Amino acid sequence: MCVDPSLTIPQSECFVLYDLYNSTSGDDWINGSAQNGNSNDWFSTPDVDQWFGINTSLLDGQQHVSEILLHRNDVTSSQDALAG
Repeated sequence: MCVDPSLTIPQSECFVLYDLYNSTSGDDWINGSAQNGNSNDWFSTPDVDQWFGINTSLLDGQQHVSEILLHRNDVTSSQDALAG
């Protein structure tokens, strides 16, 4: 997904979200899990603003991640994952 030319945010930001998803057990999230098959699941569309808990804002003609809201979503991580 992060190499899709129609991605609405910079590729570097997508890779950060990808790392966040993988380091916090994204497949086990209540909402936004790529395993759910919903339209707002992460990586389901190149329009990142449609991903659960992600808001974007326009800056200098480019969409950028401006907010990540994943509270009450069963997000878990180990200290090692956060340090990486």
